[in-house]
Amino acid sequence: MVQTPLATAFNKLNSDLTCDRQLLKEWFDILVEQIVSGELIDRPTATFLTQIEGQENILLLCTAADRVRQACCGNTVDLCSIINVKSGNCSENCGFCSQSAHHQGSDSPIYGLKSSEEIIAQAKAAEAAGAKRFCLVSQGRGPKYSSPKSTEFEQILATVEQIIAETNIKPCCALGEVTPEQAQALKAAGVTRYNHNLEASESFFPNIVTTHTWRDRVATIKNLKAAGIQACTGGIMGLGESWEDRVDLAFALRELEVESVPLNLLNPRDGTPLSNLPKLDPYEALKVIAIFRLILPRQILRYAGGREAVMGQLQAMGLKAGINAMLVGHYLTTMGQPPEQDKAMLESLGLIGGEAPIPGQWVNEELQK
Repeated sequence: MVQTPLATAFNKLNSDLTCDRQLLKEWFDILVEQIVSGELIDRPTATFLTQIEGQENILLLCTAADRVRQACCGNTVDLCSIINVKSGNCSENCGFCSQSAHHQGSDSPIYGLKSSEEIIAQAKAAEAAGAKRFCLVSQGRGPKYSSPKSTEFEQILATVEQIIAETNIKPCCALGEVTPEQAQALKAAGVTRYNHNLEASESFFPNIVTTHTWRDRVATIKNLKAAGIQACTGGIMGLGESWEDRVDLAFALRELEVESVPLNLLNPRDGTPLSNLPKLDPYEALKVIAIFRLILPRQILRYAGGREAVMGQLQAMGLKAGINAMLVGHYLTTMGQPPEQDKAMLESLGLIGGEAPIPGQWVNEELQK
């Protein structure tokens, strides 16, 4: 643990540390050194980081997080793409989602499970665009609750096997809750990573979803991890949550030892209960990204839905604030920017598109000298 929280250190000096940029910079230097050496920051330190205000101070925070990213993860940015294999009429009432049958959005199409041919064609297109992983996403609570007569889970497993046979892209899935046996079946089919977001902190979760619980989602993550499948688990920022909620979510992800953390930035959809929420300020989003990187120094931290809509011309700054992964192409119900634009952005920053290391894989040669 970092031995002295930032707030305590500054109180000892009787100084307003968030106003003294030189002292703040010096403290960040110490913090980065401790994190890179293997220490994990404690909750009081994380909480104080949330109190840093002002664009200049937030940029100092981002610089610290970027140094941690470089030292703990390297310069490879994990590129993945997704496909909505089944859309609309979802039984769950997630307040941010336009696919819910409780509040079907005007921009959400409704269709059943896509054919394997259509899914594989899109996997090949994603591979050609530079993605290293391709995630099959389906609406619904999950295969755990499917009718015994349904064969959709088996069809998806077969499609996963075809993708492996016909491409070099790695198939992932985001199908909802699964049993331990279903997790084993996914592993046997070749799924190595599964997306199942916690969305928010446990205390805030009931404000956005009531048809299932936060603990239900944790149970599935544990089933996946037990089967040897990497967890791609994060949340959505801008749901109306507090900074305490954000810190709680980050610490929960650290406790679960997830490998990949998608950070979605809410892009409010018409027709949903959260449609009137304002978009995050880009600098608030940068602050979120940086704090998550400092709490989760070795996890893959992924730009996910909403980055174009929220960050605008500041997208590249997220990649210098701790991000080392991003979705490329389109999202579930919204459009993304062209992959060529993402590639140019990475090149301008001296970053490499590819497959980022999971925690424990990256060896920083500079630290070994």
